[in-house]
Formats: sequence, structure tokens, C-alpha cells
Amino acid sequence: MVTHPGLEGIAPRLNVLARIFRRRQRITASGGPLVPVNLPVKHPLRRLLSRKLFHRDPEGMRAFWDRQYFHGILPPPVLGSQEAVLRFVQRTPGALGYVARCRVDSRVRVLMVLPLTGLSDRDYARLCRRP
Repeated sequence: MVTHPGLEGIAPRLNVLARIFRRRQRITASGGPLVPVNLPVKHPLRRLLSRKLFHRDPEGMRAFWDRQYFHGILPPPVLGSQEAVLRFVQRTPGALGYVARCRVDSRVRVLMVLPLTGLSDRDYARLCRRP
């Protein structure tokens, strides 16, 4: 899990991240916005994160987001690649997202490292390839 370099005050705990990615916590303690971003539904990291935070696949969150939509709450925006996540998080105060650890660089701050349980070495190597 990576954040904008200036984002402070977010506890590196799964329940906190789940609230942020469900858009139930949208501001920091200091009043700044929290801007979570997702990778596409079929991306292996999105699938792993969804299982870790919500105990279901991204498709299983559809009913939740359908209900939230009627309250004016939209899901986090989806970015097309890990590089897009890194660029967005770097440039957007309050942003957080996720990329493979091998893709993290000085543009962002690491908030938390989540285990990639269920991901093969070959699949992890694919995540680490640069386009």
C-alpha cells in the first residue's frame, strides 16, 4: 500500500484501509481528503487486496457499490496500470493505492506491505516487469 509522500496520520491497519477503500472514511484527521485508487477488477493485485480487505473478490463488491451509489458515494477510481497508480499517488495529495513492492520507488511512501498469499512466483515476476 503506497501513499502520497505528504499523507500523514493513516494507521497501517487492514480495518482502516477497508474503511478508506469503501469510502467510509474520506478525510484525514487534519481534514484533508483521502483519495483511494484501484487497479482494474481482473488485475491480480486488486483481487488479492479485495480478498484481504473485504473477504470477497472485486465482483462480490458490486452489490455494496450499487447500494452506495444511491447515497451519492462512488467507488474509488480505477487506473489502468501500476505505473498509473504511482503517478497518480505522487501527484495527488491524500492519495493512496497499491502496487507490487518491486514497483515502489521514491515518488511514493510505503504505508504497509501486504503479503501476496496465493500469487505464484511467475505471476509476481510478471507484476514486476516494466512496460
